[in-house]
Amino acid sequence: MLQVGELQIYAGYKSASPALNGKALLVKTKNGATLFDYVIDATDTPSEITQIDSPLIHNLVQAGLIRQHEFGGVEMNTLTHELENVKGMFILGHLTKGKLFYVSAIERLLVHAQIISRQLLAYHY
Repeated sequence: MLQVGELQIYAGYKSASPALNGKALLVKTKNGATLFDYVIDATDTPSEITQIDSPLIHNLVQAGLIRQHEFGGVEMNTLTHELENVKGMFILGHLTKGKLFYVSAIERLLVHAQIISRQLLAYHY
């Protein structure tokens, strides 16, 4: 599909909204806006935490409260999902991929959320 021009890859995604005709999407990227009939969002969280566009992550890194795991995401306790250096702060999802690897399926996220829920209850009681 790439070779015959039926599929194109664009970087720098900013937003998408319905076009005025209601049959296409207006997608804004770092290079402008383009109309598309179909869009596949294949973005992922960067493995390098300093490349994540998040003021929270940036501030936690700057304060030395979180640090990069060698295989992506952040250092965390795999049994509790608590951040390595911040008691009471938990992590879920893509930022755990360095330690847990497979973290994007809904079923895995549910299990991880249950682990965090139990930890929060343990803190409260």
